[in-house]
Amino acid sequence: MLVILLILIHFSIAISKLHQMNKKMAQEIALMKEKGMDDVLLTGGGIIGKEDMAELQRLGTGRLFGPGTTTQSIVEYIREWAGEHAGSRA
Repeated sequence: MLVILLILIHFSIAISKLHQMNKKMAQEIALMKEKGMDDVLLTGGGIIGKEDMAELQRLGTGRLFGPGTTTQSIVEYIREWAGEHAGSRA
């Protein structure tokens, strides 16, 4: 069974909340690794600083999408990822 976890982030004003969401995503990544969930896609988007985006991807998120990203681009990425990982979970 292939699992895709999509988290959408949208904070337009509260920087502290944005930082909290980035911290939460980092915690989710650690928990997923601890549970051996290497075949689960954690992706998201919204207003995420370039440095935060790079750090989250370094930790193990999939591609993160900024404002203005088309739904088509997101769907294409998820389909591509799913195609590459289709056989990873029995």
